[in-house]
Order: sequence, then structure tokens, then C-alpha cells
Amino acid sequence: MLCFTETKLSIDHKVIQGNHLDWVELHNPTPHGLCISYKISKITLIRYLNIVFEIEAFACIFESAQERFIVLLVYRPPTSNIKHFIDQLKKQIIRFQRFFHRIIVLGDFNLDQNKQVNVNHLKPILHQNFTSRVKFATHCDGGILDLILDTQMSTNSSVKWLPSAYSDHFMIFYGL
Repeated sequence: MLCFTETKLSIDHKVIQGNHLDWVELHNPTPHGLCISYKISKITLIRYLNIVFEIEAFACIFESAQERFIVLLVYRPPTSNIKHFIDQLKKQIIRFQRFFHRIIVLGDFNLDQNKQVNVNHLKPILHQNFTSRVKFATHCDGGILDLILDTQMSTNSSVKWLPSAYSDHFMIFYGL
């Protein structure tokens, strides 16, 4: 599965799917653009989930061979109100908890986790039984801006990164 923020692409734009027929792209034309892409031989889309609170997000329930899980992909513009974003995200997560599935919240939070004030902002989300998986810089300027929060406490998946020639953010790899 691949997740992208700030794509600025429409629903009809198919970069991966156009070149790899075993992949599907789901685009959400939010103000900055969000995309979830997955390999259909490994993952099945169960359903789209409504975003009912004021956050730029895209969510779906998926199923792999092992389990059903929710992916909630988010983007927070750097100048937006942090408290409002966290409050709205927390409400959205509480709404999804009724499904009793693993929840993975990921994306560009623009809340540098190298700064204690931003770590404190994230605590209401982490208190919803999430573990933050990213512990290294995700941006070329050194900030931890891109996060992966997972309700699955124990996982053998390591988190790795790779610089990108196409973005000032690094690519982050995390196994399901």
C-alpha cells in the first residue's frame, strides 16, 4: 500500500494504476490532494469511510490476508489551527473505533515531533491507544512532520525511510 499527501491531483489521474494493472489508486481531491494506492492481489477495499469532521483526510476499511484495518490518511496545512485539527482528528478517530478494527492514522501532520510543544499537542491522539511509529526526521530540514500512528501495539514491522527526488519529505516504509 502506498499513501500520498499533497498530490494536487484529480480523481481521474492514474499514475500507478496506468502502469501496473494489479494496483488501484484511490484519489480524494481535497484542497491539497490525498491518494491511497494498493495492490489488489494483497489488499481488498471493503468500503470508503465518511470524514464528518473538519480535517483534510481520506479513510477506508481494507482487508489483507490477516485482518481488517482502517487507514486514515491526513494532511494538516502548516498554518492551520493545531488545537482545532487535533480535536477534529480525535473525534473522527472515536467515530471509527466503533468498527473494532485496527486503525492506522498517517500523513503529513506538520507538527515537528522534535519539539516538545508539538509532542504535547499529539498526546490526546496517542491516548486513544495509538503508538507513534516514526522516530526519525521525515523532512529535508530535519523535522519529524510525517507520522504513522497505529493501534496495533506489537508489530514486527520496522519503519524505514528513503529520500525522494520529488519532494522535500522523505518516503516512509512501514509494513502492515
